[in-house]
Amino acid sequence: MSLSPATILAADADARRAIVAGDHSACKVALLVDHTQLKQECTTAHIVALCAQAREHDFRSVCIPPSRVALARSLLVLPAQLSKADAAGAAVRVCTVVGFPNGYMTTAAKVAETADAVAAGADEIDFVQNVGWVKDANWTDTRNEYRAIVAAAGPARLVKVILETALLTPDEIERCSTIAVQAGIHTVKTSTGFAARGASLADVEAMQRGIELAFADGSTPRRVVGIKASGGIRDTVTALQFIRAGATRLGTSSGVAIISGLQHHQPGESSGAAASTSNY
Repeated sequence: MSLSPATILAADADARRAIVAGDHSACKVALLVDHTQLKQECTTAHIVALCAQAREHDFRSVCIPPSRVALARSLLVLPAQLSKADAAGAAVRVCTVVGFPNGYMTTAAKVAETADAVAAGADEIDFVQNVGWVKDANWTDTRNEYRAIVAAAGPARLVKVILETALLTPDEIERCSTIAVQAGIHTVKTSTGFAARGASLADVEAMQRGIELAFADGSTPRRVVGIKASGGIRDTVTALQFIRAGATRLGTSSGVAIISGLQHHQPGESSGAAASTSNY
């Protein structure tokens, strides 16, 4: 059963609202986790273990290298999972990355990567934007690339653009988020996890401002747009902070630790405002 991007985004938003309202149950938090393994030394055994953990905890997706998509697809298409494929608790999805981690390859190369990932069975595409174009204020090529990736992914796949917020100013984050919405991107994402730092709460706030600006003049029909915080989110307290700030997805290799920590979490507990530097 294939769920549309709009259905998934709405379910993510519903889970976030429940968490913000105080429902810190594992089933709700797990729905916002993209369980991630993107290290260069990633092996078959890593993917097998990642998918097993994702099935056990009902994470929203596994986020893996493109060369591992077919393997993950074969591991996750199981009758027990498909029987749960509804909007509130979909079977674990397969997410992969494009243009990763630097984003400075040509748009044609990213389009080819996207088409290849879709053919292999990816449900979601996280592509890295061309940060150099943003620094040049080359909004035409930036917008055209966004649109090209959305078109290549097709209507059934959820597309996220990785802004790499560690390299951008707040104004650039806002502008990219606005253009992303106008170009049909489903979710804006903070980081690759390979830059000088991961996500920050300020990044999420800037993304929210940019998303709202996209709808300000009425020319873009209002719809649900996701925000994915990624890079250095390793514990329950930090995860909940980002969710409260506006994140509807978390990219992390620490999903199991985050879920395990919920039983010990005390309301009002806090940690630093920025996720630490790391590869997820």
